[in-house]
Amino acid sequence: MLTPRFELSQDDDFIILVIHAPYAKVAETEFHIQDEIVCFYSKPYYLRLHLPNRVLDEDDRNEATYDVDKGTFTAKIGKENKGEEFEGLDMLTKLLTPPDGGEKPKLFSPGLVEEIGSSDLDQSAVSPEQAGNSSEGVKTGYEDDEDDFDWYIEQSVPSEVEGLSGGAKYGFALTKSGMSEKLLEEFSEVLSIRDPDNMSSAEKRQQRLAQEADNFCEEHYLADLYDNDEMSEILKFEPWWSKACADCKLSEEEKDKLLKLPKKKHLIDADVLPTVYLGLVDIVFAYAYNHRVLYGESNTESGWTIAKLAATLSWFESFTSLQDVVVSCVRRALAYPLHRNWQLCEKVLEDVQTLFAGGKKPLLKCLLDVHAALIVSDPHYIFNDLYITDYCVWIQSAKSKKIQSLADALKATVVAKSDVGFELEELENAAALVVKEQESCVGEITSKLGQMGVRKSALDSDDDSNEDDEDSEEDSDEDSSESDTDSDESEQSDETHPQNNGLPENEGVTENRQNPKPDSANSEIA
Repeated sequence: MLTPRFELSQDDDFIILVIHAPYAKVAETEFHIQDEIVCFYSKPYYLRLHLPNRVLDEDDRNEATYDVDKGTFTAKIGKENKGEEFEGLDMLTKLLTPPDGGEKPKLFSPGLVEEIGSSDLDQSAVSPEQAGNSSEGVKTGYEDDEDDFDWYIEQSVPSEVEGLSGGAKYGFALTKSGMSEKLLEEFSEVLSIRDPDNMSSAEKRQQRLAQEADNFCEEHYLADLYDNDEMSEILKFEPWWSKACADCKLSEEEKDKLLKLPKKKHLIDADVLPTVYLGLVDIVFAYAYNHRVLYGESNTESGWTIAKLAATLSWFESFTSLQDVVVSCVRRALAYPLHRNWQLCEKVLEDVQTLFAGGKKPLLKCLLDVHAALIVSDPHYIFNDLYITDYCVWIQSAKSKKIQSLADALKATVVAKSDVGFELEELENAAALVVKEQESCVGEITSKLGQMGVRKSALDSDDDSNEDDEDSEEDSDEDSSESDTDSDESEQSDETHPQNNGLPENEGVTENRQNPKPDSANSEIA
């Protein structure tokens, strides 16, 4: 049988169920409603939903219609209590998973229980040692809204979970062990830790901190601090959760993924449960960092970036306090990726707080994106099997109150540069002195060049003045010479041409030219 794609919505009186079943035989369609359970059958489709509250099986207002063009059934189912709010109608995997069929078991082995029906917990899951003990004072592993966590208190991973006899535990809720031998080749390519089955949490953490310190590059950090033109654009980018985070919608592709997730019921030991929430903070930080620096896109390196930044994945780290996980996120963001900037880390931490404040739906979207990024990044897909798939299932049933309390704790958490351990303040102060000295040297050189320019201008001005004086003297000499020449010529003219009885010179000359003959006659008489 096929599980059809479906979606749920509500108003004050009804639950509206829309089922996409284009190949259904409408004449053989059946709906069955009982308490919180709604069943749909129309060959080859079968759907059974477990609603969070009760609905009415016999109500004249209930109705179902079929749209031939769209191939969809739409059923309106009356609420038993009008005006009651049904939470989690977007958590499709949870709606498909049967609830517990009786009272909550008081004893169990931590792990994952895959339920086929709504039967009680299989008694074979309880160990003989547990069966022989009294149930008094034993935590069931179920989340109790009144039993809130103190995210700031350092907690320890129980020794029995460390697996002293069966090897170290890792994976979602510390339920995996002995896998490094089976997947040795894949582990060696994606894990920073070697031989995880034989290392305690303390040993892993010690090696992780040492490797992060070795990988931190002062030159890279300072280069991103002083010379990164792209950083301002990265910090200004607005991701999808920046507006109406709690009201985000799941795409059709994301809904299809939810239908394909395993229908598991997670029973997590109360001592391990905080590490599950803190591991989620670690993974969401890695996702938010990758999403921001790629401006909302994803590429072939996204799987590597997410796995590398999240020590939960690459080191099988089990965090015991919120401060530890936040410091780890910042340290790794300053030691491994392309952009290593303190302001960027602060911005991503704000993104993480916003996502947790939005509740389960935005966190589910993040996990689905992480799942998709790891699938296409071979061999990082192994982290889906170890962590992300189970996180996608579990988050749909996680307690909203605990998620909100974690969001509040994230908002109150402050990480100083001194907490990171890379001596960032000393490094920045030293770099600032060097920059100041360089600026001072540049200022002196600029000043000297300016003075040299002034002197050169003065010299050029003097040269121009001298040239002007010389030109003036030459012009004066030339004028004087021309004046003397004119004077001499005038004197010679006076000697050559006597006065013409007060007549202009030209007129006298003309007159003489007009009377040549009398002069000639006088000459002959003489």
